Amino acid sequence: MKKKIKTCSRCILTSTIPNVNIMEDGLCSECHGYFSNKKNKDGYDIKLYTTRMKKIFSEVKRKKQKYDILVGFSGGKDSAYLLYLLKNKYKLRPLAVSIIHPLVNKTSLINMELVAEKIDFNLIKFFVNSTLYKKYIKEGLTEANKINLGPHSACRLCNYFKDTVLNNLAETMGIPLLSYGTDSAQFPKPMILQGIEKKEFYKYHIKPLNQIFNKIFGNKYKNTLYDINEKQFCKKNSPIIIYPFTFLKEYTPEKALNMLKKIGIERDKMNPEKTNCDAIHLFNYLSYKKYSCHSQIFTYANAIRKISYNNQAKGKKAKRKIANYFAAYEKLLYYLIKKNGQKTIKDKETKKIFKIFPKFKKMKYKNLILMIEGISKIKYYSKYFNIKL
Repeated sequence: MKKKIKTCSRCILTSTIPNVNIMEDGLCSECHGYFSNKKNKDGYDIKLYTTRMKKIFSEVKRKKQKYDILVGFSGGKDSAYLLYLLKNKYKLRPLAVSIIHPLVNKTSLINMELVAEKIDFNLIKFFVNSTLYKKYIKEGLTEANKINLGPHSACRLCNYFKDTVLNNLAETMGIPLLSYGTDSAQFPKPMILQGIEKKEFYKYHIKPLNQIFNKIFGNKYKNTLYDINEKQFCKKNSPIIIYPFTFLKEYTPEKALNMLKKIGIERDKMNPEKTNCDAIHLFNYLSYKKYSCHSQIFTYANAIRKISYNNQAKGKKAKRKIANYFAAYEKLLYYLIKKNGQKTIKDKETKKIFKIFPKFKKMKYKNLILMIEGISKIKYYSKYFNIKL
């Protein structure tokens, strides 16, 4: 008999996710931790983190180096907006580095060049060896399942290259700061990593992935940009890592898009359906198969908690909306896979989907088409990674 899936009464996390427990009061263990933390209720001391960041910036600028800060640049709106703020508001000298792996799509590649020209910053493109990448993701997913890394394991495996290569590059080039456009939905607490904060980050976010990497490749990439250990990552003169959008009030996705439009970059070029990883729908499918949930469920759950803390009624509404979307998306996912992953979706088929899945009626037509085209690539990427559906 199939075990009944329990869902948190406040967010959308379920009992099928490793290390998530639904308590007797209906709340999940993540919500218990979040809502019992007074800092969340007070919104953390945002001013304290902002002041701390500005102080770090001032100290770095006095050194008058060629580059003050290295920024991970994906070609999406958040990292583009971050580069704009660092250069124009905080008057830093940023160096952008883009990690190019086989799943980075054409839109993101075009955006990298366009944004670098418009904002006027130097850009390095680091190309991950495609054979290495394919082997790491394929075998890494198997190893991740063994240690219950969770529904977002594919994205975490992929982010390993960003975390290791950029930290190693910053250190090698003598750049004292490292920054990302990650927001508070992805990391719900403010993030400025120094000392003990870096140790904790390494322990929970990098160490499991480093162990998987070493298990797959042994010492083959020892002492390269792909390799990093705790001592190296946390040593005294290692780069300070800052995630400004986990605490800056001036950040919203809308502000980012509006700024980019002002400098001549159309909103459509930053559409997440165009800039997200090309294999995200495959990873979602694998997550639904193993954990009965979307691969990005933690990000959405964090967003719901944040809304709910300030207004419980709005939190419930957000939860209902996201839960309904996920349910419709899962059905669409399996529906299109059964259609044998056709490469092109005819207009008639899209209109039929609107009728079958009414939850998508509020979605922009072009976004639905992009989603359908993305899902239709699942068969291609399953063959690419040699993963059975």
